[in-house]
Amino acid sequence: MASIWKPSKPLRGVKPCAWPLARLNTRAIEQRINADSSDYAGPHLPCRCGEPVRYAGCRAKSFQSVLGEIRPERAYYHCRSCRSGFCPRDLVLRIEKTCLSPAVSRMVGRVGAMVSFEEGRQLLEELAGLRIDASQVERGAESLGVEIAADERRYTEPLEEKSLPPKL
Repeated sequence: MASIWKPSKPLRGVKPCAWPLARLNTRAIEQRINADSSDYAGPHLPCRCGEPVRYAGCRAKSFQSVLGEIRPERAYYHCRSCRSGFCPRDLVLRIEKTCLSPAVSRMVGRVGAMVSFEEGRQLLEELAGLRIDASQVERGAESLGVEIAADERRYTEPLEEKSLPPKL
């Protein structure tokens, strides 16, 4: 009968062989995003406040994806009237107010709902190779909770006063 091999030392900290390939893919995705200049929509765009925003150059932003950190360069537009700015590419990538990709946000929300934030941080690093602070796991889980509550309010019909049983 063949014996099952067991390592003499724990394999903690050994990354799966696919992770270096994932990091290489991350760089390729980053280069592809940065080569695309379609987020530049001219010198002026309309702002949410109704006034025009002006193009104010490119800005870099790092965000954590499932494959690793990506740092795209994005067109930035600024409104003098309401003193706010935005990057159209952030809206497309769904990273407008976060530094986590949608997939990583789902992962963070899942571990944040199931275990402590520190344990969630450890799980994300161990299972996916993602280095995320426990406080970021906490903020991500809370943010998803707020989104879920807003969706529930939006899609749940309020009870009518007439449909409630009379008070005793």
